[in-house]
Amino acid sequence: MTAQRISARSLVRETFATIGSLFVPLLIISSPFLIMVVVNVFGKLDPLGVALYVTYWLGASSFSSRVLVVYTHRRLTGNQVTVGEAFKQANTREPDLIFANHRELIKGRESLMMRGIDLLGFMVVLPLLLILRLTAPMRTPLTTLVTGTIIGSLFGQLVAVYFVILYLHLRNSAATIE
Repeated sequence: MTAQRISARSLVRETFATIGSLFVPLLIISSPFLIMVVVNVFGKLDPLGVALYVTYWLGASSFSSRVLVVYTHRRLTGNQVTVGEAFKQANTREPDLIFANHRELIKGRESLMMRGIDLLGFMVVLPLLLILRLTAPMRTPLTTLVTGTIIGSLFGQLVAVYFVILYLHLRNSAATIE
């Protein structure tokens, strides 16, 4: 059997082709993060708010990542899943199995993962940072925070989709790094 080559560039292309159909559900999954940023900006957090914010970062952000992976994995493997079901399934062993299998499959291929994340960063984050730099005279701390939050959310969604696509390609083929 001939080994099939997987390139970071082709995976990034596939990630961008896939993200469109997943964007709204992934945005809903990421919404607790966005809500926490809004609460932080407009709420002038009191000690209870700060405690909630820290609790979110310690627990909910990790859980949200699990939900992103479960939802994306299920959708890309042809299984119908709602956002609510993905939240429920994130509490099962499924995400742990995906992460464990991914770690096993990625051994010796770490550069493929990193090249893809780097490409995503160059294609998404750098142009947006350039726009921020060009609009600096019109920027306020609020617009900077909102823009940074949007960039971070979009990048996180792209990385989650890339992660699952890479996992599926490695699982389904005897891959070598290009």
